[in-house]
Amino acid sequence: MRMFVKPVKTLFAALAVLVSTNLALVNTAQANSFALTTSEGGTLYLQSQVDNESDTLFLIDTGSSLTVLNKATFARIRQTQHVTEDGLVIARLANGRQHKVKLYNVPLLSLSNDCQFTNVSVAVMNNEHNILGMELLSRAAPLGIELAPARLTLSQCDQSQLHASLSVSE
Repeated sequence: MRMFVKPVKTLFAALAVLVSTNLALVNTAQANSFALTTSEGGTLYLQSQVDNESDTLFLIDTGSSLTVLNKATFARIRQTQHVTEDGLVIARLANGRQHKVKLYNVPLLSLSNDCQFTNVSVAVMNNEHNILGMELLSRAAPLGIELAPARLTLSQCDQSQLHASLSVSE
């Protein structure tokens, strides 16, 4: 009977570590977790909210290497921030065509008051939607996408001291 005490203590210790680690992950996930809306076609959108205002819809696109802003959103950001040119790239569009686009450095891109990213490289295109691509999503890794209910969890955001958040109304 005595020989089972040590394995049982070890098992309980391992379970305690596992439970506390999972609780820490849950607390972190809640801090940077976003409800997503789903279109009829199944695409996922994040609506960023800053200072309790509805701001901008972002298409979640893990197939896009670039974070893309439409011209209207970019114009609003440019009114409140010092945006700089960051070069040119050849982007391959979803239809397979290639398109030359300018890249810009946006000093602060906010998804919420608690989740902001500094010095984000963005492309500006004539899209209807803004796109959160892998350029930004990889900075927030590890990340999780749940489908029922639709939710995006980002493990890391640049918790910027610059609290002058974007206010980019749709």
